[in-house]
Order: sequence, then C-alpha cells, then structure tokens
Amino acid sequence: MGSEWTVAELCAIRRKAVEEYVRVGDDRESWHLDLGAVAIELDRALTQPGDRASVETRAQRVAAALDTPDREPTPLEQHQGRARAIRHESLMRRMRRDKPELFEEWTRRNKEREEETGALIAAAAAEGPPEVRFQRRLVEALGSPWPDDATPAERVRALAARPLPPDPLRVPAREGATWTVGDWLGWEEFIDGVPCQGCGLAYFNRAMQERADRRHEGRAVEPYDAWRARIRPLELEIERAFNELHPDCGAGHHSYNYGPWHCDRCCPPPPLLENPDIQRALRAAATPDAQLAVAPPKIRRCGTCHQELGDGHVCRLEDLPKRLQAVVLAVAEAQRGGS
Repeated sequence: MGSEWTVAELCAIRRKAVEEYVRVGDDRESWHLDLGAVAIELDRALTQPGDRASVETRAQRVAAALDTPDREPTPLEQHQGRARAIRHESLMRRMRRDKPELFEEWTRRNKEREEETGALIAAAAAEGPPEVRFQRRLVEALGSPWPDDATPAERVRALAARPLPPDPLRVPAREGATWTVGDWLGWEEFIDGVPCQGCGLAYFNRAMQERADRRHEGRAVEPYDAWRARIRPLELEIERAFNELHPDCGAGHHSYNYGPWHCDRCCPPPPLLENPDIQRALRAAATPDAQLAVAPPKIRRCGTCHQELGDGHVCRLEDLPKRLQAVVLAVAEAQRGGS
C-alpha cells in the first residue's frame, strides 16, 4: 500500500488541520473529512504489503502513531502563559474595585460557561474514556466507504498545500512583529505590575534599578567611569538573559530604567505615553498658544491740556503759525472792544 508522506509528516499535517479548525472553525464536516483522510494515509504508511491485520488492529496502530507527546513549550511560551494569567488577575481586581456590577455579571457568565462545558464533558464521558472514543472514530474512518469525491490522498495534498489562516486573536500589530495590539498594556496595568505580555518579564525591576543608580554620598556623586565599571556585570547579565529568551530574534530591544531587556519583535513597548501627567503635558503642548497681548501704542499728550497730541492740536497761541497768531490776536481784541 504505502503513502507518499511519512508518519511524521502526516502527524504534522493533522496538527495543522486541528489548528486551522481552531482558528476558523466554520466547516465541521470538511474538517472531519480532512482528519479521516489523514487517518487513512497514516494507515497506508503504517501497513506493510501483505499485512492482513483487522481494522481494529490498524486503528490501534494509527492511534499509537498519533499519541505522541506534544512539543514542550519554550521558556518564552511559559513566561507568556504566566504573564497572561497575572494580567487576568489584575483585570479582575480592578473590575471588582471599580465596576462591581459588571464584575458580578462577568462572574455569573463564567460560571454558566463552566457548567455548560462540564455537561459536555460528562456526556462525552458517558460514551467511554477518551482513548476508547478516539479508537471508535478511527475504526469508523478506516472501515467505512470513503464518502468524498476527492480521494484521501487528494484531500491530504490540498490540506498540506493550504496556508494556515492567521489567528484572529494574534494579528501582529505591525510588520515584523509578533506582538498584537491586545498585548499592549494600559497605564493602570503597567503601574499595577502586570508583566510584558510578549515575554512575561517585568518592565521595571526595583532591585536592578537600585543596583544601576549612581551612588551619592552627601554632595559627591559616584564618578562616571567607576559607575560604568560597576554596572557592566549587570548589563552583561541582562544581555545574557535576553539572548537565552530570544535566541532567534536579533539584538533589537528596549528597556525601562535598567530593567530587563524586551525584544522589539516579541514585546510591545511600555505604555509610558499613557501616563496622565504626560498626557496633560502633551495636550498643553498641542494647544495653540494664546496670542500675545499687543502693547497699546504710547499716546503723547499735551503738557498743558493733557489732550492727545496730534496733527492740528492747538493749546497755546505759540502753537499757531505767526500769521495766524496775528489774526487770533486781532479777533480777540475786537471781541474785548465789543464787550
């Protein structure tokens, strides 16, 4: 019989089918056909020519091939799992404190979902242990007529060539990054000590910061060269920890106050711009400056009558031209004579 794929390749293709259904999950019937096709091809890869084993025996061989231990999570994945659990606990504390009604509703819905899941598990357990149910499905797949127009090999070939759809919950925030917008912490989470969701490490470390600070004795400050020599081992320690956690990510990193290094590819930056003080400063900087008040022009006033000096101002006889002074004197004399 034989198959064009090895057992390891078929196991990897089956894991891909499961991951594809978890991410998309819109066609259960097609997914079951893909799993059945992989089981048939596994049976062909495991069955030697002339082997007349029963379908039950062949199903046991397929189940044994698929019953391989899952890949051990990497240190980075272990850190990420712990960080997400801490973030959830922080969210629950803040919700209980700030929005108790919403917290009660959320708790009630979680309990309902747990009860529904428990009922489904109990119903499945009534049909036998998981390995018995799996064996039953394999016997059905291997012993029943193939129901699809495409052959099992054609379905497996199409599944292997089909690109895995992106995880809707893990869409990268930008090109070249693996962290998502949802991984970005809010300011309250940051000050609450929630670790980075990309690597699981804290953004700031009080012990590291105290070791890295320049020392002061009275008004004397630790000399720069002595300070650099003292903190160099700390920098090497931080760099070594970074390389162990991100061996394939390159050297791009960011940090906060001599805390752990965070990978530019895996880790979102800390939400420093969400600091309320910085937000107020940014809003103030973005507000157009009020127009400077223009100083009023200086007004020159007459020293005798205090009226504004301007063209044609006359306060004293001496302010008039000579010929007009004679006319004014004549008119004044005539008025006095007539009075």
